Amino acid sequence: MNTINLTLRILIPYSLEDSSNCMLFLKILKEHLPEAFPDNIGNWEPIKTPFTTVENTFEYWKDPFYWTRQKRLRCEGGVYLGEGFQHSIVTIWARAKHFPTAHFVDFLCTICSYFKSDIGYIYSLVTRESEIFDYDLWYPLSLGLAPHRLRKGIPLLPWATVFGAPYVNLLGMDAFLDVPAHTVTPLNDQQVYIQITEHIEDIYTDYDGFARKRAQIMDHLSPLFQGSEFGVQVPPEILQPINERR
Repeated sequence: MNTINLTLRILIPYSLEDSSNCMLFLKILKEHLPEAFPDNIGNWEPIKTPFTTVENTFEYWKDPFYWTRQKRLRCEGGVYLGEGFQHSIVTIWARAKHFPTAHFVDFLCTICSYFKSDIGYIYSLVTRESEIFDYDLWYPLSLGLAPHRLRKGIPLLPWATVFGAPYVNLLGMDAFLDVPAHTVTPLNDQQVYIQITEHIEDIYTDYDGFARKRAQIMDHLSPLFQGSEFGVQVPPEILQPINERR
């Protein structure tokens, strides 16, 4: 069994600075992805403060908030709380041989739906991907896609993606519902979840099959992606400072 490296990234178009968001975020994490719940928390490296209670975490809920988990699932997480014109950003980098993939998907969809994210995704980088595609396409997804990068279009379609209101408003929900993906699920009238194949392990065991399926979906949604031969269409909201969108 291959060791899987995974990046989960969510871009939220407003600040999460209020401490009530700390309580809610940790509640969702514990209920939907308990394998990634914090052992330690902090605001800078090294992250050594043991997690005790949610209430004792409030003093650490500031930019940036970090946590680690060092058990069967080894992961690091971070929340940039956003202010002014910036997105709030949730990121988890995880590594394991046996992934609770359904829990990661559940967490992704729950956070994206509740906080009305612009986009959220789960991406796993394999060697073939880095050999075939330019660094500029795979590295931002593996590290964690920055909001300003969306102004060029989405680099590549990750294994699992939640497209939010800016993208649904641009192409229309029907464009997403018609894609030839394994899973296409509307989360609400402005967000849709797309999963390319049944298992994230497919990227490792059948990369060529995964890549073909992804290419079909990217062709279907071509205007959203960097380097589209038809010209990239960027949602107008993505080009606006966050404080002008609310």
